[in-house]
Amino acid sequence: MLKLLSLFSGLIFLFSAHSSLASPNQGFQGWCLDPASVQVVWTAFKTTQKLGVNGNFTSVKVTAPAKGVGSLPGLLNALRAEIKLDGASSLSTGNPGRDQTLFDHFFKYLKGPVQIQGRIKGAKGNEEGGELKLLLTLNGKKNEIPMTWTRTPEGGVVAKGNLDVLELGLKTAFDDLHKTCEALHTGPDGISKTWSEVALQIQAKLIPGCGK
Repeated sequence: MLKLLSLFSGLIFLFSAHSSLASPNQGFQGWCLDPASVQVVWTAFKTTQKLGVNGNFTSVKVTAPAKGVGSLPGLLNALRAEIKLDGASSLSTGNPGRDQTLFDHFFKYLKGPVQIQGRIKGAKGNEEGGELKLLLTLNGKKNEIPMTWTRTPEGGVVAKGNLDVLELGLKTAFDDLHKTCEALHTGPDGISKTWSEVALQIQAKLIPGCGK
């Protein structure tokens, strides 16, 4: 009888210990995202050598759920963003003169009080990464950009994809920029080329267990 009671007590102890170890996962309160941490980084290309020029928007307004979302794909699907372009200061390429040129000969063609609107749809995958579609609205026209996303070891999330400005209805802006930068976009081969392809990266800081 004493042996039976001892065995029963041991089983209770093991079960309690297992439950205690599992509780942090069971009590996980969902994912949030820090809206102030969001960065939209782009790389444009010039010359036939396809030299990259990096830049980003200095002011991105992001709307994110205030309470925790149970999965990362679910959190991503709830995000909304607006970018207002008030002048060259809305851009940053590390060269103020280039920022002014880009605004005057490309971004000024984006009309409306909010020139760029974006939201994520169809995000899928697991808690480590997957795929999504970025729905961009420019000049009243909606465009879907396929992207892949991953959770980083530093506690953030990064989405990457490519877009073509000609497919976004920005041919007039593209032609103006190419003409203005014709000499600057001429490589050693004597050919001037401005690529319509742009690499896009969106990154932000995640807040795990932020509460439901």
